[in-house]
This record gives sequence, C-alpha cells and structure tokens, in this order.
Amino acid sequence: TAVGVIRTSSGSVCSLTYEGEGEAPEGDHLAEGSVVRLEQGTMEGVFESGVRMVATAPCRLRVVSEDLVSQDEGRVWFEVPPAATGFTVNTPELVVVDLGTEFGVVSLPNKRDEVHVLKGSVEVSARPGDGHRQSLAAGSALQIDGNGRLLEIELVESSRENEGIGGSILG
Repeated sequence: TAVGVIRTSSGSVCSLTYEGEGEAPEGDHLAEGSVVRLEQGTMEGVFESGVRMVATAPCRLRVVSEDLVSQDEGRVWFEVPPAATGFTVNTPELVVVDLGTEFGVVSLPNKRDEVHVLKGSVEVSARPGDGHRQSLAAGSALQIDGNGRLLEIELVESSRENEGIGGSILG
C-alpha cells in the first residue's frame, strides 16, 4: 500500500527500489520497504500523513512505515503537521522524534550526525544509547560526539535556502 510519493527536480539522478513484503508500489509511490537513492539533485517526498521531506544528493533513505524513515546518508529537511506528531527519523547515530515541527537531519560519511530544529521541537536520543532523550526546541541544533553524547552546535538555518531545502522544488 502506498504511503506517499516522491518527485525530483530537473536533472536529478534518483532511484527508487522496493525491499518490502508483497507487491512493489508503482511509479514514484512510496510504500513500507521503499528505498530512495539520490545521486544528484533534489528530491521531495510527501506522505499520506502530510509529512513532507526535501533531500539533497547524496542521500539514501528507507521508508520503514508511514511514520518512520531510516536515513542512512544525506541532508533531509522534514515538515511535520500536527496530525503526524511522533514521526521518527533514524540515522546511524541518532533517533529524532517529531513533536510537531520543521527540522533538518544531516548524516554524512566521516562526520557526526546532526539535527537542526527550525520550528517546534523534537526529542533526540543517541543510537544505540542508554535511553536518555533530550528535547530540542526551535532555533537549536545538536550533534552527537564520539562517546554518544549530544552536544549543542550552531543552527545552520541558512543552509535551507542556500541548498534549496524547504521550498517546493517542483514549483
């Protein structure tokens, strides 16, 4: 069953594969088990729940369920409406739970994972971790260190405009 759809900007190189149970969704539809690999350009995904995500290449993510995305690599901005509160993003190092917000997650090779909150708030925990969760409000950012501690860093709000994150990429 489709839980959303993706669209890419002109010139993007993106592949959509399916590793789930049952029949694969058609076209650009997302389902539980869909894997998106963005090699070049920008991609926008919209879930049935109203969650919107915009990613810049390189990016690899997997749709685990309508309210859970596993982001293996990339820079992805999420806008989550109140009805979808609880939407979760797992990276190799972090678990980010939405509490009604707009936030960005950065997970790049050879760098520590980060979360930047532009509006609302999220709850962040290290993965794997001791279960300690930290709330993060609008205007704040965290990065995980090599010991699994969550450290405050400078919010990179301007990166949203500079890299085309946020606005609709399809006009």
